[in-house]
Amino acid sequence: MKIVVARDNVIVGTYDDGTLRALLSGGTLKLADQYWHPVRAEWRPVMDFLDREHSPAASIAAGRVASFGRVMALVVAVSCGAALMWWWQFELEQKRSKRISAALQIETKPQASPPPDSRPAPAPAKPPVKSGTVEIVSVESYEDEVAVTLHNTGEVPVDGIGARLTYHEMADEKKIVRTSDVRIDVRIEPGLVRRAIVKRERNDKLGVKVTLAEKRR
Repeated sequence: MKIVVARDNVIVGTYDDGTLRALLSGGTLKLADQYWHPVRAEWRPVMDFLDREHSPAASIAAGRVASFGRVMALVVAVSCGAALMWWWQFELEQKRSKRISAALQIETKPQASPPPDSRPAPAPAKPPVKSGTVEIVSVESYEDEVAVTLHNTGEVPVDGIGARLTYHEMADEKKIVRTSDVRIDVRIEPGLVRRAIVKRERNDKLGVKVTLAEKRR
């Protein structure tokens, strides 16, 4: 069967089925061209004549339809996601508003005073905190330092201890006693024993005595 094809109301040729398909594939003819339909007695688009399952026109049209379908599916998915997100935020705001309203009602609700006989008794006073108690275990005198072993017998840590060093010297066959106040920088936990080193200021030959100050911090 011969097919008459026209473009812009001008006949461009008469072709058989195979030639028409080849010209469409090569780009000579376009899908927008028209052919004469002998039964309907009217001009119809060329793509209506082609077999949609096997022709190039069908493939092109199907690809366009599939692409359009994917775009529409994406648009619908995005719209649904946006709607769900808005609904979720709306629900959160509603719950948050209810919590705030409930909290305000609790805060503004007047509290009734208990009767005099049912008032809670005052809490007992806390016992005073016991201070640390440090005792000297031993004193070892060396040429330029003194090693002091201390024991914390109290219930709280002791951080730093004031002490007094007593030196015994001989001058003109007389015994002279001199003292020097120092601070022993050592931390002793309750019940533990620590050994501290104190630098001596005098190099006497009669030894040195260590006593702890009454005030410690």
